[in-house]
Amino acid sequence: MQIRILVADDSASDRLIIKHMLKEFNILTARDGMETIQMLNEHDGINILILDLNNNTHNHICIIQDITERKQIELERKYINEHQRLTGLYNCDYFEVFFADDIKQRKSLKRALVGINLSNIQSVTVNYGLIYTHDLIKR
Repeated sequence: MQIRILVADDSASDRLIIKHMLKEFNILTARDGMETIQMLNEHDGINILILDLNNNTHNHICIIQDITERKQIELERKYINEHQRLTGLYNCDYFEVFFADDIKQRKSLKRALVGINLSNIQSVTVNYGLIYTHDLIKR
């Protein structure tokens, strides 16, 4: 994936310097804030935004990076960590954390937990097979 960088700077010379420094990347440039907004609306997939290298009023550089892909991976990993693969239901680890947090917050809400012991499911697997057992658990 080619990284796209939008450089927004009032100074044409600063834009050229940054463009030269980052020549291995796909660089887009904007002269001011309005053009920056326009570029962001017109071009999908801008990964990094560099704002005003020599901002005389604040003396800083602002770099904004798109973390959508990383955030999606993080959410997928969290889902896998908190759910049982076969059924998609929350797993024991999730409930341990959930109830520990609930106790810490001292909520006085009434709660109920239904548990199903599937330890004897092995006999179903032996008699009817793994696929049948998985289908039974999913239902």
